[in-house]
Amino acid sequence: MREAVVGRLFPATMSSPFGIVGRAGDEVRFEEFDYHSQVWGFAVHRVARGLYRSGFPILARELNARVMRQARDGLLPENVGGGTEPELVYCPHLLRVSRLAADGRPTVTVKERPPAPYAAWTAAAVVAIDADASADQVAEPSETAFERQVLNAQPGGHRAYQGTASLRWPPGV
Repeated sequence: MREAVVGRLFPATMSSPFGIVGRAGDEVRFEEFDYHSQVWGFAVHRVARGLYRSGFPILARELNARVMRQARDGLLPENVGGGTEPELVYCPHLLRVSRLAADGRPTVTVKERPPAPYAAWTAAAVVAIDADASADQVAEPSETAFERQVLNAQPGGHRAYQGTASLRWPPGV
């Protein structure tokens, strides 16, 4: 059962080079910068902590490395776009969302939403990830067959974990 739940977190439609999107990319209401579709670093880190506790340390490191990708420019963003491209894109100041309402009629919503380049919860996640990487002087955990299967199914360019250095901040340390 545990593997079934974990497998639901990693389909291509939920994957981003920067973590897990809040809404699957194939859902009718998915918009890259919609509040519910973006990638939230602190939430991804919490999922990673659960994966680690549940016996999936490589998947946990993969997600934490994706969070660290969000901070690679020295910013600690509140959230980033939920797209699949490897380019880090922050939410635009003015956001225009066009989609179908539940009854099928088209709707357009315009929102003013300045991006938060530094968010305390992202900072806390980055500090925790970096501290864990600094304290982790033991041998690299072995990748299980299930973890290998999950990671091999990830879209190209999404894999972030390349060893402990992928979990350090500031980038390049």
